Amino acid sequence: MTKDRTGVTEKYYNNGSVEYKGHYTTDHKTGKWVYYYSNGVASKEEEYDSEGRRSGKWTEYYAGGNTKYVITYGGDIPNGVEEKYSADGRLLNRCNWKDGELDGKSVSYYPNGQIREEAVYTDGSLNGIRKTYFDTGMVEDLSTYQMDVLNGKQEQYSSNGTLLTEGQYNRGARHGTWKLYNQDGSLRETIVYDHNAIKSRK
Repeated sequence: MTKDRTGVTEKYYNNGSVEYKGHYTTDHKTGKWVYYYSNGVASKEEEYDSEGRRSGKWTEYYAGGNTKYVITYGGDIPNGVEEKYSADGRLLNRCNWKDGELDGKSVSYYPNGQIREEAVYTDGSLNGIRKTYFDTGMVEDLSTYQMDVLNGKQEQYSSNGTLLTEGQYNRGARHGTWKLYNQDGSLRETIVYDHNAIKSRK
């Protein structure tokens, strides 16, 4: 019969540096676990509760030492802030989890620091206005969602800020008057929809 592992454990690289160290309680990972690159820099830090479930802040690092990824767990599921970073330390994404579901504001960024996307989630579903941007900071798309379904205003823009399309969705279907514009801002076409069916265009 195999004896349950309990106590501190460590593993080493061939060069003698620590590969990881942590603690077991009756064969479950508990407490803080730290993993390392062969150069001695921490690559990952994990936390486990007394029952071996993921808990607290988990962090991954680049070989140079900068933070790569951070997420918070509670009861073995994401519960709190999640952040992703570039190798040079720039924030690429920040979102929030609640009981394993995306909940609240989510923002992603271009490498130059400009916002790429802003969205709001409720219980894992897109809810409210989602905006995407060009890397210059100009708005590219503005869409309204209700529980992951397009429902409400949508606007789309060119990279120089000219409005190209505007209209409304109703439960995922184009509905009502939609207007399409040329790059110079002049009206190109007007289309009237009845739940995706075209009623008229001019």
